Amino acid sequence: MCIAYAKLGEACGRVECLPTLACDEGKCKELTNKALGEACSSGDVCDGGAGVCTNRVCVARGKNGEACSFNSCATGLRCKNTCEPAVPACK
Repeated sequence: MCIAYAKLGEACGRVECLPTLACDEGKCKELTNKALGEACSSGDVCDGGAGVCTNRVCVARGKNGEACSFNSCATGLRCKNTCEPAVPACK
């Protein structure tokens, strides 16, 4: 069954927000850009996407060989306790 995306201010969790919004504390909110080092939450973008919100603080994404947690590595890398090159997708 197809379900419409939730819009700004609507409840989310069981329903995904529009791709331009984030589900934060159960409601769809606009994404807020934060600088590296600033406090953040799940509804924030860190450094325009170049960073990631970890332990409620915006930090730079991990480089090859650096320790990581889920989805915290730079583009083209994946997290397996350390950031490593992603396996190419099958075509």
